[in-house]
Amino acid sequence: MAFTLALIIKKQGDIVKFKHLTQYLLALLFVLGGPVYAQTDCGVLPEKPSIVDGSTATMEELVANSQAVKSYIGDVDNFLDCYDAFMQSSDFSELPQNEKLVYANAMDNILEARNAIGPQFNAQVEAFRAAQPQESE
Repeated sequence: MAFTLALIIKKQGDIVKFKHLTQYLLALLFVLGGPVYAQTDCGVLPEKPSIVDGSTATMEELVANSQAVKSYIGDVDNFLDCYDAFMQSSDFSELPQNEKLVYANAMDNILEARNAIGPQFNAQVEAFRAAQPQESE
């Protein structure tokens, strides 16, 4: 179900047509970290939750953040499974090479963000533990 957007801009009397605008829009959306509507029917890229500051967070905030991080990782895994299936499809194989590269780079960026959130959260768990009063023996 591949499609291509076209944008026509009139600039000083000349008409400039940008074909394959989808590659630029996808790249921009991935760079900006906003929700992504890919032409893959995979839905919207899950939004990355913010990570609490462990040095000031309460236990309840830390637990809620843990649940949000786990949910995000699961949602991204589902998104990536769908995305990977699209990249194995005949629709993907028919795309121009430059558009294929945009998808591959986007998948790498999504995976990198997914893999980074766990260690980011764990660092805040350590900060939370360090901020707790030490029990005297």
